[in-house]
Amino acid sequence: MNKCSECSGNEFSFDERLGETVCDSCGLVILTNPFEETKRILFDDLGQSNIQPDNGKLGSHIWSTDSTTTSRRHNFRVNQIRGAGLTSSQKQAKSLINMYLSEYQISKRQRENCISMYMRLDNLRLLMGYSIERRAAGITYFFLKDLEIVCSLKQHVKLTDVEMKYIVRISKICAKHFRKSFVFSNIDVFKETITILDLLKVKDGNFREQCINFVNIVNQKYQALDRNMSKTDIAASVWLCSELTGNKEVTQRGIVRVYPTTEVSIRTATDRLVETWGYEKRDARKMKIEEFV
Repeated sequence: MNKCSECSGNEFSFDERLGETVCDSCGLVILTNPFEETKRILFDDLGQSNIQPDNGKLGSHIWSTDSTTTSRRHNFRVNQIRGAGLTSSQKQAKSLINMYLSEYQISKRQRENCISMYMRLDNLRLLMGYSIERRAAGITYFFLKDLEIVCSLKQHVKLTDVEMKYIVRISKICAKHFRKSFVFSNIDVFKETITILDLLKVKDGNFREQCINFVNIVNQKYQALDRNMSKTDIAASVWLCSELTGNKEVTQRGIVRVYPTTEVSIRTATDRLVETWGYEKRDARKMKIEEFV
């Protein structure tokens, strides 16, 4: 290996723990020989590693579920988040993830969850072949989408300075592994609105038409801002429409009983919707639907 295929750099570091060769200039990970490792990394069902010296024997070690082992597993995760025992590339990824997420209203615990997800994928070697920057950009984009936090792809490209195609590829790897492919599925807003109204057994034809029109207006507004409506956004729009029209047939609690969301999520999505129009929450509550739109 003479030059990095990504940046043409010629200085590399070998990570013994992961069996990876990393370009010191751009962070591209290159697998030279996956079987030349000084240690074996064994994984439990959560993708967390149990590092053991290579004694030349085949087989696997599975952590038990007793309290001592559960505590050890918890401590392992905490140590990973704090940086104990991390490789230089993992520390770099942790720093980038924190930096990217600092641009959003993300709690410390949520950032730690994202870092933990990254370590899981990294230990399972599902992100090999991508630079650290691309990995961090992809997983944070997936994480934000999964939390239904407003984040357009163009916005994330600008923030991370990573090409769009790599963010999309890596975020889809994340979605597939964590079985959350629906995060990036295209929702038929009209059909989803009808589904919610049917589940709520709304009979008032005039109100149904008002809801459909209102959700459509919200969708157009979001698309103009390069956003896609989530199912919770649609549910929040239906609820807000009921508030603006004085219809008492639809409540947050009623929606939650028949639709996969929570009252907190509906309130958060509603606040986001109101802010998009530039209104204060207290003012929006006093408006009629004609004034709002």
